[in-house]
Amino acid sequence: MKLLVYRTIILAIVFYSSETWRVKEVCKQRLLVCEIVILIKICSISLKDKKCNTDIRKDVRRQNLVQVLQQCHLSPFGHVSCMGLERYPYVALHRRMHGQRPISRPKKKWINNICEDCIEQGISILDAIHQAMDRRHWRNIIHNMGCQHVSALSPRH
Repeated sequence: MKLLVYRTIILAIVFYSSETWRVKEVCKQRLLVCEIVILIKICSISLKDKKCNTDIRKDVRRQNLVQVLQQCHLSPFGHVSCMGLERYPYVALHRRMHGQRPISRPKKKWINNICEDCIEQGISILDAIHQAMDRRHWRNIIHNMGCQHVSALSPRH
């Protein structure tokens, strides 16, 4: 029952509008810590038990939240990549702005996260764009992203 609440309510709150997040390493670490703290409380595990985080995830058959976040990023990326050249989301994704940049360090962009997620999966961004043209193939890639338990956000499992 507690895992059902975790899957349906807590994950929905944690990943609200996560498709558009610009995620830094600090944020990824915070997500992992949040996940483990919640799972430890759900499973009533004591710190004296000295269980590894991977063992806790295996016990509840969960993939880590960073993998779920990558799935949340890559799913709309594939959708936008399949759009026509004249559609606004496609134009916004692939166009480069002309002009001068500010002097400060450039902000991390959503496409930078997509590039990092693709590199972690062992494909280039151009390959990802071409593979996303076949929706079923792209859906399978996202679904099988190195996880033992598919569809982590789904309450059906």
